[in-house]
Amino acid sequence: MAVPVAIAGLVLGAYGTIQQSQAIASSNYANAQIAEQNATLARDAAAAEARRHKLQTQGMLAHIRGQYAAGGVSLEGSPMDVLANSAANAELDNMLITYGGELKGRGLQDTASMDRSSARNATSAGYYNAAANALLGGSNVYTSNMRRTASYDTGV
Repeated sequence: MAVPVAIAGLVLGAYGTIQQSQAIASSNYANAQIAEQNATLARDAAAAEARRHKLQTQGMLAHIRGQYAAGGVSLEGSPMDVLANSAANAELDNMLITYGGELKGRGLQDTASMDRSSARNATSAGYYNAAANALLGGSNVYTSNMRRTASYDTGV
């Protein structure tokens, strides 16, 4: 009677190990999906911020031109250089905003890749651990049964 109970315990233990590894894998796959969504959101947010900054800068430059015109300042020479530098700095800011969003997005994509890899590893480890525990347990049951059988044979 002890051998069938031991075997049932081994089967249940193996099943539990596999179920646990699959739960970990599912969690890791869900985390990967969330990281991918966050990567898209980071890029979209950076693009929106760059557009907002560009519109704000265009408005500021238009205001400066208007102030120059109202003051009778010609848009040649130094005033034009100031406007050109302001426009160039604004474009650089837009590029840096977009670049920051891309870096954040790539970091999140890398996180998603690692989460997927962890999910695959968890699944594999679960099967290997279940098999190893079943083999070890089976060996222990066999050894125990052999000792018991030997003790009956020798009368001990």
